[in-house]
Amino acid sequence: MATGKQLKAAILARRAKGPRKKRTRPKPRQYSIADLERARDRVAAAERRIDNDRTNNPNRGRAGLERAQLELSVIESQLRLRGLLGGTAIKPDGVRWSRAISSRWRSRSWQSSI
Repeated sequence: MATGKQLKAAILARRAKGPRKKRTRPKPRQYSIADLERARDRVAAAERRIDNDRTNNPNRGRAGLERAQLELSVIESQLRLRGLLGGTAIKPDGVRWSRAISSRWRSRSWQSSI
């Protein structure tokens, strides 16, 4: 049977690691129109799951729907920025805004007071 010192030596010998390296961040995903269609299908499926749920809990399945909607909005915004999706408007300073966002922004009552 091995003694405590022998076990400790075996653990330390096995744990020898190399120098720590700086973590390289992955490049952002380049979404395609097919990814957009898949995301829309996921949102529709999540909505169907909530509608077909017969339990008395109104929040059941809500997290899955919100996650799917968030992913869909990320894909849509990236495709708009790359010019692959319609509905973009180029502001004079070169920043692209979707028409829906810019019209909502202008219609805010507190925006006119700034």
